[in-house]
Amino acid sequence: MLFLAFSSSTWAEWVYVTKGVSHQVFIDTATIKRTGDDRRVWELRNLNEAFKGGMSFRGLVIYDCKNEKKKILAFSLHSEPMAKGKVLESSNSESSEWDYIAPRTIDSEVLDFVCAPNKSK
Repeated sequence: MLFLAFSSSTWAEWVYVTKGVSHQVFIDTATIKRTGDDRRVWELRNLNEAFKGGMSFRGLVIYDCKNEKKKILAFSLHSEPMAKGKVLESSNSESSEWDYIAPRTIDSEVLDFVCAPNKSK
């Protein structure tokens, strides 16, 4: 099933959320799923400079709205912006740890966006 989710991203409706010095963040708002205080969502990060030959990351991420944390469930690194081109690396990291989201950061802006009451199903 994860393979299908990765392959379907070319049809995603990516919505611009924010940008920083190194990258821009987009969310597929149709994928925001609410479970209690958590939001599961597909996000995309376009890089300003290549990382391991890649220009974008796409990830399935859970945001804990109450405790302001996030966990990456799966990700892929792509050779071109907007998760296009070759997949250079991918991982299912469901055992990954929760990461605290610091205030006034790109991740805190994404958290605010996906946790807004009108953004989830």
